[in-house]
Amino acid sequence: MLATYRKDGSALVTPVWFRFHDDAFEVVIAKGDVKLAHLARDPQCILVVFEAVPPFRGLEVRGAAELVEMDVTPVRAAIASRYLGSSAGEAFAAERTSKPGVLLRLSAEPRTWSLAAMLPRFEDDAGGRTDKMNGYTKTNLQQVENQAPNFGMPDGLEARFGRSAIGGKRLGVSVFKLHPGFRVPFGHKHGDQEEVYVIVRGSARVKVDDEIVELGEWDAIRFDTDTMRDVEAGPDGVEYIAFGAGTDPRDAEMVQNWWNE
Repeated sequence: MLATYRKDGSALVTPVWFRFHDDAFEVVIAKGDVKLAHLARDPQCILVVFEAVPPFRGLEVRGAAELVEMDVTPVRAAIASRYLGSSAGEAFAAERTSKPGVLLRLSAEPRTWSLAAMLPRFEDDAGGRTDKMNGYTKTNLQQVENQAPNFGMPDGLEARFGRSAIGGKRLGVSVFKLHPGFRVPFGHKHGDQEEVYVIVRGSARVKVDDEIVELGEWDAIRFDTDTMRDVEAGPDGVEYIAFGAGTDPRDAEMVQNWWNE
């Protein structure tokens, strides 16, 4: 959802398609759309991205939009492909070549949230099951939805967050897959939980504060609380499992472009 502002200060909120590219959220707006008039007068806007399934994660980006005059067809195709698939996305853009647009770029730091801590344990489509008599839950992590596109993450990253699917109260588990050479576009740390990454396929470099650590298959690395880290896949890509222990799944601080050399 994108919010722009009318002359009287009230907000116009409209659903939009977007992508995260070159360290900014991008939206194509057709010329003649009233949102462009709003932004020409006041470039401040808000983009909100959220999921409609548990654990109801989301992010909000507030800031001044950059409006770029260009042939938006390639960007329109790339964004549409995220929602329609590659072939349909290309066709969608091709049908609109006669309808020029303007590229909106928003690069402010996002605010993120998750309602996981507020939710009961539940049975979901990913195969998670709560059996209170036997005291366990079971799920297939590869069947958990890839949330990277829902948060505007660039191509080359898959992120499957299993805490809710597995019914974890203090334990979180996630699976990440990075394409060859892909670097996660932000560093992050947790104030009150340790975390462990286990490499199950491929290799990676991990920046931990000011140190670079090389990891291969079945290497495990533990991070102390309040320790910034970021991951870059090796030449064959990497797949790793992240385990975290903490009562608040919202306990995370992210820094865009933290590993930028």
